[in-house]
Amino acid sequence: MSADPKPATHAYRVTPRADGRQERRLLSDKLQARLERQLTDTIAAALTRLQLMPTGGSRELAAWIGEFFRLHADSPAGENPGGSGVNDSLWLFVIARALAPNRIIESGTHRGHSAWIFHRACPETPIDTFDVDTGKLTWSHEKLRAHQGDWTATIGSDPANAEALVFFDDHINHARRVAEAHARGFRWLLVDDNFAATQVHATGGPPLPSLAMLFDPEVVPGDEIAWSRNGKNYAWTYTQEAEYGARELIESYTPLPELGEITRFPTGSGLSLVRLAAPRA
Repeated sequence: MSADPKPATHAYRVTPRADGRQERRLLSDKLQARLERQLTDTIAAALTRLQLMPTGGSRELAAWIGEFFRLHADSPAGENPGGSGVNDSLWLFVIARALAPNRIIESGTHRGHSAWIFHRACPETPIDTFDVDTGKLTWSHEKLRAHQGDWTATIGSDPANAEALVFFDDHINHARRVAEAHARGFRWLLVDDNFAATQVHATGGPPLPSLAMLFDPEVVPGDEIAWSRNGKNYAWTYTQEAEYGARELIESYTPLPELGEITRFPTGSGLSLVRLAAPRA
């Protein structure tokens, strides 16, 4: 009988990082530039459909993407476990830069990573971030205001809200959040954790219903959505009341392309851009 083969050896060199940081990224400039070109092509196609391409076209967009990668590793939240990863963070940066909102509202602070991404995309834009517990926030700035509690208790109706951006990453019923935002005059929303009914097991505490469920013709009132996760069984019954009339308030709804096939960073959470109808007279 032949001897067991020797373990494979590798010719690459390994050097511990002096700063001890754990993030994963390319260090070869040539390969990073190639990655950014691939991302630019995919994101440009989406922004073109949304009519949000920058005036400088793909060249300006490529500069935004390069800027994002240069700054992302410096996030005060580090790898941001349990929050937005690299792919979704890139979308947050690009959409905020493209919209250039006069104000950003965020429901779901966590460690403050996404608020920091928004700040780097729009340095002069005031940001209000809300959470049931803001104790994990990792940074502060004069443009950032953190609030403990639900966003509806603080933010009211204002004509200027039509030029603002709201980001919902709070695992609350998306239809309810749409109705609340529309009542306050907001037009642009980003929603996270937009899982289809067949994907609810993928996250803890999914928003019910998500926008994906709201626009799924096979999900109807009376359906039971049941799943198992981490040793527990869950069940929720879809009702018409849970829809809050949200479909009629939405002008357009676009799930943003998943970038994981390009970057090989973990897939995102169905980040989607919503344009609400104008407030009723």
